[in-house]
Amino acid sequence: MCQLFLQIVLNFYIYAQMDITYQYSNGENKTNENYILTLWFKLLFYFSFLIILDKIQNKLRQINYNQIYVFNTGLQSSRQIQEIVIPEDKLKGKLKELHAKLPQDKLLQLYHSTVEQYYYFGIAQQFAEYILKESTLTRKQGEIAIEKILSNYCNDFFRSHLLFSLFIDFEKKHLQIAANDKDKNIIQNQILNIYHRALKIPNSNLREFWSQYEKLQINEQEKQKQLSIFNKTILLHDDLGAFERRFRQALLKNDRQQIQEQIDQISIMLTQKKIDVNKAINYFNIALFSDSSEIEFISQLYWQFAQSNTNINDQKKILGKIIKLRQPTYLLFQKYLKILEIIQNDKQKNQNDQEQFQIDLNDVEQTQLRFLSLLKTQEDRFNIQLNYVQYLSRSYLSQFHSIESEWKQQFQQLIRDQYQQFQNKQQQNSYKGQAYIIQAKVENILFNNKEDALKYFEKGLQLFSKEAQNWKDYIICINQSPFQSIQDRDKIRQIYKKAFENTKDDKITLLQDWLTFEQLFGDVAELEKVEQKQQKLLLNSEEQQSQDEELEEEQEQDDEEDQVQENINVEEDKEVQNKIIKDKQEEFKLFVDSSKTIFVKNLPLDFTQDNVINLLGPKSGVLECRIVLNKKQESKGFAYIDFEDEQAAQKGAALLNQKVIQGKVLVAQQSKPPKVYNNDEVTLYVSNLPFKLDEDKLKEEFLHLKEVRIIKNEKGESRGYGYLEFEDEKSMDIAFSKLKGNPYIQGRKVFVQFCKSLDKMKEQQSLNVIVMKNLPFKIRETDIKQLFDGMTITEIAIPKEKDGRPRGFAFVEFDNKKDFKTALSMDGIEYKQRKITILKSDRKLTHQQQETQEVLNTNSDFKKLFSV
Repeated sequence: MCQLFLQIVLNFYIYAQMDITYQYSNGENKTNENYILTLWFKLLFYFSFLIILDKIQNKLRQINYNQIYVFNTGLQSSRQIQEIVIPEDKLKGKLKELHAKLPQDKLLQLYHSTVEQYYYFGIAQQFAEYILKESTLTRKQGEIAIEKILSNYCNDFFRSHLLFSLFIDFEKKHLQIAANDKDKNIIQNQILNIYHRALKIPNSNLREFWSQYEKLQINEQEKQKQLSIFNKTILLHDDLGAFERRFRQALLKNDRQQIQEQIDQISIMLTQKKIDVNKAINYFNIALFSDSSEIEFISQLYWQFAQSNTNINDQKKILGKIIKLRQPTYLLFQKYLKILEIIQNDKQKNQNDQEQFQIDLNDVEQTQLRFLSLLKTQEDRFNIQLNYVQYLSRSYLSQFHSIESEWKQQFQQLIRDQYQQFQNKQQQNSYKGQAYIIQAKVENILFNNKEDALKYFEKGLQLFSKEAQNWKDYIICINQSPFQSIQDRDKIRQIYKKAFENTKDDKITLLQDWLTFEQLFGDVAELEKVEQKQQKLLLNSEEQQSQDEELEEEQEQDDEEDQVQENINVEEDKEVQNKIIKDKQEEFKLFVDSSKTIFVKNLPLDFTQDNVINLLGPKSGVLECRIVLNKKQESKGFAYIDFEDEQAAQKGAALLNQKVIQGKVLVAQQSKPPKVYNNDEVTLYVSNLPFKLDEDKLKEEFLHLKEVRIIKNEKGESRGYGYLEFEDEKSMDIAFSKLKGNPYIQGRKVFVQFCKSLDKMKEQQSLNVIVMKNLPFKIRETDIKQLFDGMTITEIAIPKEKDGRPRGFAFVEFDNKKDFKTALSMDGIEYKQRKITILKSDRKLTHQQQETQEVLNTNSDFKKLFSV
């Protein structure tokens, strides 16, 4: 670089002198000092450009395997996950292009990482062929590389023989150029060892390998030993070959049920010791990197298997593969970090591998960036970045006594830079404020940098002031130094005042700390003011507790009633009451939004809900399928399917209509919404009607009826309930009294109630609110959000005791019906050794007013506080 610079300086100097001489000879600008200065500025700019270019080239030379899916692909981070993981053929081509561009050691490293992180057999084979052809590789380098390949792909039944054959050819090539008999004997023994290994593993070329080995081995005793091994392997050969064929076919069909059955068979074979853990992992890798549309489902099963059957290092590799293919979530990234830290801590106990530690840091950074490019919600992105910087802080502390002082300083700067980026990426002030506060705690506790800690605390609390604990930490940071004057005490008092005004949680304990402060350092007047605040807060807390108790009692009552109307006589026949409830629920399902529902008939009688949903595919927008059953709980051959929106319902109907299943032609169409009465002030709901009763006969039972509607099924038969609309309210009351006094029509006992307001019914059905019971008493909103990770929550209400502690239950409102139903399906989930009850709630949550984004905008005194 220096020689290049000197050459450029000299060339520019000669060029400038020649140009000036030329101008002088023509009588132009005899003293053009500005021109010379301009040339030197151009020189400086050109040299800067060369430095930048040189750094870029060095960066490309230092490419590591963690960046393989980004390197030279031109892919945009905003694409879908399936596009970001490079397909095998494309990646294979990219690697081949790099054969002539990268140094050999970098290319080997790149290949090693690719066969480790993906399950692309074609690339593994290309790597082995490259090793076989490359003459500059030593035998030891080649053996290490091929051994790496075999460790990942030797269990592939139909293709692993190709790798064993390439390994044998590699050794035969070196046998031909061996310098002496000793080397020849070593290589010959290595070839025999490769055959020994191939004979232990069921593969499609097993018999051919035995035939080759039999001719090569001259030691009869060893030959008999290997024959015994071959015979044991051949017993499993046909069964495992047939199984792998069925397994791959299930993946091609995208049949979730078949895939589940084959994966269950893997567990059975593992228990029977027909296969080992490595063979089982191979099956999962085949599935994970197949073209199946059930990758999400497969990855869940793979991870369940890994947690039960593999060690922590294998879990890291497996989770790394899953992360590449599965839709990323905050919890998935969190899980990956935990595993990585466990491995790092174990390594730290045994050896100080600083180079590997830096590789791990880079791996985590690349994983974090990939997650950020795919996650959509700001909350998820914030949590990913937060977990990453917290991981860096913990890693620094765990490595503190082992890393070199120079690297320690670099690590500190890395953490500070990442926190700075973390803050800059936050668009909402509340998130930015939290980022500042977190960095303040790190500066104060980890780096013992009180000055910067106070600065970040002040910035953070101006933007995010609702959590009492942050104010407490800020005050503790200030109090690390003794009071120098009365002004120091007054400043802390002002901070307590601001904290009390802005805190949204745990005001009682904050006030107690303030009271203790005034008792120690304040005066009587200020102490009395704080005591008055405390009394007022306790009174408000008791009132709130009373309201919460009423809310809880009402909710329990709602759960027990299970949507049964108040006017139903609870002492009447329970079986009939249950039928009323069921009928009402079916009616609700019909009119909530029938445009999103399709009706399908002519289904095979053995079809389940999953069978019907599988006909539509995983991305069809299906929410629920209801197969209509007879009294014996057997399918009637038709079903209702609910979709996310009307467009999805239309596509679903078009896909299923005229589709032939088991010789039957399906008929599918969008469900038509039945007529409902908005004039419910003069309408009665009557149930348990005789099934042969029609509208005309029902009209004969009452006077002043305006309209009668009996609800019918798809065959036009009565469903046993209906609506009676009267001319006026008085006529309705007379009819109601009549049925209460003599509740029989055609000898059948009927039940009557006032029709519930349609608006209320719709509102109740549109509510996506659940109640969670038996929660830990230290539950926080963030805990609930983590529990429902990936779902969109609009509101959380946690009733609290007088002292601000949660009371063990909470209400959660979701943004959409799909997330609401998913949450309900989690009923009985275990959380912190508690079995959580999750039920539907008809309670409409009152949304809190949107919090002020920036306190400075609404309170001019706040800024003055930090300059006291």
